[in-house]
Amino acid sequence: MVFPHGKPDNAFMIPGRLRAIALAAVLAACFLLAPQAEATPSRCLPLHVYAVRGTGETGPLGTQISAIVDALRAQRPSGVSAQGNQYPAVLFDTGLFVIGKPWWYVLSVRDGVRRMHDDLAALRTDCPASDVVVIGYSQGADVVRRALATEPAPAHNRYRVLLLGDPNLNSAETTIRMVNDLEDLIDTLPSISLGFNHFFFDQHPEGPFTLGPVPPFPPGWPAESLCWRKDPACGGGEGGLPFEWRVNGAHEQYRTRAAEFATAFLTWSDTN
Repeated sequence: MVFPHGKPDNAFMIPGRLRAIALAAVLAACFLLAPQAEATPSRCLPLHVYAVRGTGETGPLGTQISAIVDALRAQRPSGVSAQGNQYPAVLFDTGLFVIGKPWWYVLSVRDGVRRMHDDLAALRTDCPASDVVVIGYSQGADVVRRALATEPAPAHNRYRVLLLGDPNLNSAETTIRMVNDLEDLIDTLPSISLGFNHFFFDQHPEGPFTLGPVPPFPPGWPAESLCWRKDPACGGGEGGLPFEWRVNGAHEQYRTRAAEFATAFLTWSDTN
């Protein structure tokens, strides 16, 4: 991985009647507790990870991002702190509805965006000397994108953003570097990749039951998006059909790159 730094062919379309079913199937699969991972860290170390986990993941960080934090701490035992966005990360949970908490995807993402704004403001105040890596996986990538869309771009080189299995990926974007697991630049490949959310939210304005059209990734944030080939959540990473959706399928492979991500982030931080 190198970190910071319309192509009509096989566009993936879903018949209108199947959209709700497809959304449930895709997002349902999308925090393991890591040492020293908190909602609000008591102290920030030289490299700080802000994690937004995916749908249904438990613990503050989630399985995919926990693997990256573990790899960072293995390489730098006393130099890495981490915290997780404490949003529900649910697709649909009527139990949360009963107790008055965000109980389905739209409300969950909105809650995550609100929390991320608060958390980033706290980080700017409490940890001004730390290098911060923001990582969003699956639904968490949706939260990160929508939160950063209304955040001021950093005025210094202390932030990096990594999106994994982003359901908002659009291979026509030019404001974020997009790669697949072969390190192909997705925007240079012949076919189109669109994350699932484009088929559910782009056609409707924001309202009680929709998040509104997917915003473009905001310029000014050094960022990379990794879409594993065959991962349907982010449009398949130019891997073509059939998509690979199963337990331990393409959408759950991002943790296998943990050591590579860790090395890249530490190299960036050490030279920052």
